[in-house]
Amino acid sequence: MRGAIRIIFFALLAVSVHTERRVAVCISGAVRSLAEEKVWRSMEKFYGSASDSVDLFFHLYMGVELSARGQRNISKSDASALGVSLRSATAVRFQTSENSFTCGHMATGKFFKVKMCARLIQGHMRQHANVSYDVLVLSRPDISFENAKGKVLSFAVSQVRPWFRAVGDELYLMTFKEGLARALTLTTARCCDIKKRSPRGCFYKVSPKPRANYISVRHFDPLHTAAYSGKNPYRIVRTADEIREMAHRNIWALNGVTKNDVLTAENPAVSPPFYNWSILNVTQREDIIRTYLPSLSPGA
Repeated sequence: MRGAIRIIFFALLAVSVHTERRVAVCISGAVRSLAEEKVWRSMEKFYGSASDSVDLFFHLYMGVELSARGQRNISKSDASALGVSLRSATAVRFQTSENSFTCGHMATGKFFKVKMCARLIQGHMRQHANVSYDVLVLSRPDISFENAKGKVLSFAVSQVRPWFRAVGDELYLMTFKEGLARALTLTTARCCDIKKRSPRGCFYKVSPKPRANYISVRHFDPLHTAAYSGKNPYRIVRTADEIREMAHRNIWALNGVTKNDVLTAENPAVSPPFYNWSILNVTQREDIIRTYLPSLSPGA
């Protein structure tokens, strides 16, 4: 645990006097446990909640997930909790229908959501010509940095050349310019050869499906020169629905399994970007969230 935090602190975000350095954090995917207080509070703490050097961007899928073990129940009563969890966001966009996937595994559906989050950052920068970033962080909404106390990350980068780090499977850190360009093209990432099961690292021995995380890391860091794997300073927080789906079942039995009643589209329904999110009051945020909670979601 401490080793992973040291990697981030020293190797990537080293101490520097350049306080103007800025970080764009792109958090994309299904809402899942984001509304749980322990999740969003840990994110605020980890990224330095009050720091003006960090901007948080959210592209959130609000509907029923294609994955058999994924999100199912989101109700309008969740709007209040979700509104609070997004209180530190710079800009937000909501997705209300499921997107298609590539490379023979539905887990690559997250590539579209990452791309849309990258576009959200792009749009924010167009609206604010004086805003630029040095670091891009990619993560997901349902992870908790429970053991990362205080302001763990010092977002001032000393490296001159482009760099990339993958901390575990769910936290990517990279040079902003090169990273954003690759995030915008993630849906075109090169697939693995399922028939030949090549490259070897793209496949688990117990599953015929390719690893979406391998494909994405290779896209961001083609030579794999800087990828780091080790203990994570975070954990995935499962919702009650996910826990029920996974109870008494081998996790590999659910790998790549989809729900029969969820349709996908090349161009799924998404909301307009809310670039003024940070200046909205609580009531305004909740009203917007309720608008984009799909009425067909069970429990809505």
